Amino acid sequence: MQRKEGHFRGFDGTELFYQTWEPTNSCGTIVITHGLAEHSECYQRLVDGMAPNGWTCLGWDMRGHGRSEGKRGAVKNFDDYSNDLKILVEVLNKVNLPKPYFLLGHSMGGLVTANTLLKFGDLGAKAIALSSPLFGIAMPVPAIKDMAARLLSSWIPSLTLNNEIVYENLTHDEAIYKTYDRDPLRHDKISLALYLGMIDSFNFVLLNASKIHVPIFIQLAGDDKVTSRKAAERFYERLGSQRKDLVVYKDYYHEIFNEVGREKVYTDLNNFLKGFVTTS
Repeated sequence: MQRKEGHFRGFDGTELFYQTWEPTNSCGTIVITHGLAEHSECYQRLVDGMAPNGWTCLGWDMRGHGRSEGKRGAVKNFDDYSNDLKILVEVLNKVNLPKPYFLLGHSMGGLVTANTLLKFGDLGAKAIALSSPLFGIAMPVPAIKDMAARLLSSWIPSLTLNNEIVYENLTHDEAIYKTYDRDPLRHDKISLALYLGMIDSFNFVLLNASKIHVPIFIQLAGDDKVTSRKAAERFYERLGSQRKDLVVYKDYYHEIFNEVGREKVYTDLNNFLKGFVTTS
């Protein structure tokens, strides 16, 4: 499998990192958008799990994450991520990766992907995959904390606080989550502007889900302590897509691609996406 790195300029000139993994005889390309505090390298297991089936993967680090520029965990406007993703797909066409293309978003990356579909359409993707998408928070933020964030954001929207993600709640695989606090490309921040932008996007995406018509596959953790499974199920029910599939993995934690038993998740994803690949 051949791995390459590159950079592209976001909508405002911010330098953003991406990397590709291309196996021999590729059948198509999956564009991976990671979650809050992560980076593209976090999806190496998914890449390794999909490569034997012929999938090229492209992972990028959103602004303020990984090897991309920007204050850690901060963004001026949540739509900035979607504006960047649109440009990334244009870059993908220029570097001539194998077609067809598919978009995959995990957690906050799922919210970014859904928001992008509503802002710009399917960007030429044959189908969409969302894993544990962030359409709501598993444990509601206390009202007093939310109110304080809204008040402070008027003066210092770039102020970052701890994102309160507990690594032990992400996967049952202890060998994996114990490496997270040693990963220099991870962070534990979320800015007030990002937090409020996420909340606004929850409402926007759920209210407008019926306008999404591209085929979509949603994979949910049965015991997700980070994102709201009920909100994701509401999104699924409201989708306008004629082809939509949903699978819930009983007892799995949030990071289904890094969970014990993750091979089942890879198999289901491969089977769905392969249905949109034309064989000659």
